Amino acid sequence: MGAEMGALLIATLLKCPNGEALEEEVSQVEGPVNDLRWSLINGTQRNGPNGTIMPKPEWLGEVMWNCSLEREAIHLLEYECSRKALVTSDRTVLLISVTGDRQSPFVSAMRVWTNELNKTAMEKSAIGNDSVTYDGNVLLRDYANLARANTTRIGCAQKSCSQIGASPGRPTSPLVKGEVIYEVRK
Repeated sequence: MGAEMGALLIATLLKCPNGEALEEEVSQVEGPVNDLRWSLINGTQRNGPNGTIMPKPEWLGEVMWNCSLEREAIHLLEYECSRKALVTSDRTVLLISVTGDRQSPFVSAMRVWTNELNKTAMEKSAIGNDSVTYDGNVLLRDYANLARANTTRIGCAQKSCSQIGASPGRPTSPLVKGEVIYEVRK
């Protein structure tokens, strides 16, 4: 009597050639980032838990997944398992350590980053008639990067090592205090 053999083939849909993120994971990143941006466009985003409504942006487009940025993020995490990842001056990198969460690192990271302004108010001095600027508060840095008008592409990677998770990179220089996040609609 011979042994029985079976095979189970599972097809996964990777978003990018030479990438690692599945279509579902890409949606887990693009969705929350674009929801954050839509809340600004629609005038429903509050400044902190009890603050006033943030001014509507003059222009704020959708953020789309970019395969080149995903490959950069993969490479960034290839040899490094620390928060000291090397980046170039034209990229913003967000690192997060995800421990004990039952959701994917992308879902967990986006939940943290897109809700920063819901928990911490931006300084009123950063909210002007012409523009909203970064106030330098480290608790709002990731949110501000995702809300920047010049952020149009995103690519992420995840790696299991001491629980450091998602690392989105954006094609913009690192955010500095006083830098314009977006121009205000007149």
